[in-house]
Amino acid sequence: MFEFIKKIISSKNSLLRGKKLENGLLESWKRQGLLIEHVQDYAIFMLDSKGFVVTWNPGAERIMGYAEQEIVGQHFSCFYTQEDQGKAKPAQEIQFAALKGRVEEEGWRKRKDGTLFWASTVITAIYDQEKTLLGFAKVTRDLTERKKNEEELKRVHSELEKNVEKRTLELSKTNQELKKEIAERKRAEAALKLKTEELERSNKELEQFAYIASHDLQEPLYIIGGFADSIREQGAQNLDEESLFLLGRIQKASHRMSQLITDLLQYAKVNVQKDSFERVDLNLLIQEILVELDLKIKESRAMIQVNPLPQVYANKLQMRQLFQNLIMNAIKYRKKDVPLELIISVHPSERCFVEIRLQDNGIGFEPEYSSKILEPFQRLHSRGEYEGSGLGLAICQKIISRHGGKIEAKSVPEQGAIFSVTLPCKREECGGMTNKIL
Repeated sequence: MFEFIKKIISSKNSLLRGKKLENGLLESWKRQGLLIEHVQDYAIFMLDSKGFVVTWNPGAERIMGYAEQEIVGQHFSCFYTQEDQGKAKPAQEIQFAALKGRVEEEGWRKRKDGTLFWASTVITAIYDQEKTLLGFAKVTRDLTERKKNEEELKRVHSELEKNVEKRTLELSKTNQELKKEIAERKRAEAALKLKTEELERSNKELEQFAYIASHDLQEPLYIIGGFADSIREQGAQNLDEESLFLLGRIQKASHRMSQLITDLLQYAKVNVQKDSFERVDLNLLIQEILVELDLKIKESRAMIQVNPLPQVYANKLQMRQLFQNLIMNAIKYRKKDVPLELIISVHPSERCFVEIRLQDNGIGFEPEYSSKILEPFQRLHSRGEYEGSGLGLAICQKIISRHGGKIEAKSVPEQGAIFSVTLPCKREECGGMTNKIL
């Protein structure tokens, strides 16, 4: 190695001057132990005090692209870009190294073929014992791959920041829209609450009016009916046929009006009555209703089958009115030439609900009227065919709604009808006694 260095120093291409410098460099390399022939990953070479290349290792040839005979004696500025050369950067670096003893730097460097690579360089000044500058040792490492990774990382980071910024703006916009939507929803809810309160107040006033008006209307009706009855009883022999006919019309109209007022009172009472929910045994309740309706059941030759029914928590008076109306409805709309058959039974339903069905073999109705018949004053037949005020099923609907349940009607003309009443159980009883069929 020492012979190799000595040979390089003595070559005709060397610009070293003076025996002292030659011996100094040789002694310096001996002292540093820079035996670098086999180093491949680093370009390690020697510069004289002016910056001309003195030595060249295999790593320098691999990284820089120059063979030893091509580069020794050349100035190291050829490794720098045109821009850096224009700024006198090579001269500045060796001047700084001579002043400070060492300089480290990263930047773009140029290979023999003109391609650039990202280099990490260290230039170290070499002095003899008398502090005379002998030259410089330069170590260069190719960090292009690392530079590419850093640039890629910066690019990804920049894109990520842009995406985050974009997403933040989108979220901010969405958040503002959401706040606006929430504010609008709150305003709508407040308006709806106000409207609901107004509607409830209006309904309450209307129900109270119907309740009071119905009471007030009953008295003159009683008088009219009483007078008509007295005339028929006391003076019928003095009336001609037309007068008797008109008197009968008065009595029928009075009776119908009285029934209508009674039904209106019942309809109004559904919401006016105070809550008094209790455990109601539907078996006992319906048996009591059948006893009360015994005469009508016999007159219509009705056969009513009551299967075991559950207990429910409800207002007992309203449950009585509900099932009485439904049974009377079946009796009213029976076929004229066929005895009524009515089956009352319980059927599986959702958890915490029970479903009671009343199935008859009556005249039925068109399926499209399933909802209409549950509305107030909705009739499918004239009063000449079937009497009634048109409020019976509407009262049932109102009672069921008040109990948090539902009522449905299904039918086909001449094939009977099915009325399904679904009632909720009491929560703490759900799955227990409430669903138990007795």
